[in-house]
Amino acid sequence: MNNSIQINNFVDFYKNTISKYGQLSAFQIDAQMVTYDKLNIDVMKLIASFKDGERKYIQICTENSYYFAIAYFAVILSNNIAVLCDDDKKISDNNIKIDIKLTDEIIDKKLQVQYLKKVLYKEDLKNDCVCTIIFSSGTTGKSKAILLSAENILETVIACANKVTYFSTDRCINVIPLIHIFGLIGDFLTTFHVGACMCVMSSKYEFYDAIKKYKPTFLNLPPILIESLFYELDKFKEKKICIRRIMCGGADISEKIIDKYKKYNIKVLRCYGLTESPCISLCSDYEKENKGVGKVLDCNKILLDELGQIFVSGKSVMLGYFNQKESPFVNINNQLFLKTNDVGTLDENNNLILLGRADNSISLKNGEKCTKECIEEKINNISGIKESIIYVKSGKIIANVVVYDSNNDIEKKIKEMTFGGSKIYSVNYVKNIKRNVLGKVIRNEQ
Repeated sequence: MNNSIQINNFVDFYKNTISKYGQLSAFQIDAQMVTYDKLNIDVMKLIASFKDGERKYIQICTENSYYFAIAYFAVILSNNIAVLCDDDKKISDNNIKIDIKLTDEIIDKKLQVQYLKKVLYKEDLKNDCVCTIIFSSGTTGKSKAILLSAENILETVIACANKVTYFSTDRCINVIPLIHIFGLIGDFLTTFHVGACMCVMSSKYEFYDAIKKYKPTFLNLPPILIESLFYELDKFKEKKICIRRIMCGGADISEKIIDKYKKYNIKVLRCYGLTESPCISLCSDYEKENKGVGKVLDCNKILLDELGQIFVSGKSVMLGYFNQKESPFVNINNQLFLKTNDVGTLDENNNLILLGRADNSISLKNGEKCTKECIEEKINNISGIKESIIYVKSGKIIANVVVYDSNNDIEKKIKEMTFGGSKIYSVNYVKNIKRNVLGKVIRNEQ
């Protein structure tokens, strides 16, 4: 791993941060500051309450970021397997037998222990064995249970930390649920690794108030929140805006929004990853210019086939799916690659440009193929359109659009557009486009 301190497993990763940043604040909960040393005490208490024995599947089911951190480290460091899910149906669908379910109530009860027996780390934790089960978003089908090793997670965290500027004085607000890979890697583990402070919201509805209260220096957000935050920034005129960087993940964001943030000297950087491969590439604030979703991380390697489909291999790529016999990997030149089902291209500076999903490709009249996302991007550039989604019905392209003001001119402009000889057959005005918690479009063909 590209790190000055030798990190062989999760114990090294954890001990390195606790020893370096023990007196610094790991969490802020309203006015309460929680140091890394205090976090360590609570982690040790929870480990001490576990019974020794065979490895167990332990479900972490809490919305409290601090309790999540305690539970996650306790589960991993005690050589158990963390199952990150708040939907028991996903667990039952994948036939995972849970031994313990850690909820707010259970975690809090176990932390009330008045004594603490000596806790020994499992120093021989294996880096290549599954330590975490996390679930895919399910936006393109049934949610899958994904097996991640400590190596998958730690290589990603360290590679990300080496590409983006962090300081131990940094502060972020935890917005994305930590059971999602973007929240787990971006908000939690990378923040922990660099000794920064994660600020905890009492409710997901207090985001804008939390900005004023906690004064974060960086944020990790889905595009929908980045867009809405911009229109709130003017209300912060009397209060200093400390944010210097926002990392955008989960879905794409327009260049127009990125340019608007420059007015406040805030860099909006895109990143790209899958739950199956937590971060494949990202834009760096060390770079003068960032294009697309940035450069591929050092721990990864990608290949593009003749259609532009992206295949990824490397230490961040998952071990596989739970209880699924079919392999998601393909063998290319005697090396296993994960098929991402995304389509992209590399520019002259090796920046990865995403074009859309492979299964969202449609055939145009001139015989060429084009992703739905490319057509939607062009539609979204029409003045007055907020967002759009297209689908094909009986061979005809239909567009659902969300507009600021409905008028006949917008529909006329859309129908005048040509895509490889094909045109939009009809336009429907809708109030919103369905997305998941990270802002990714949920495509249910009409």
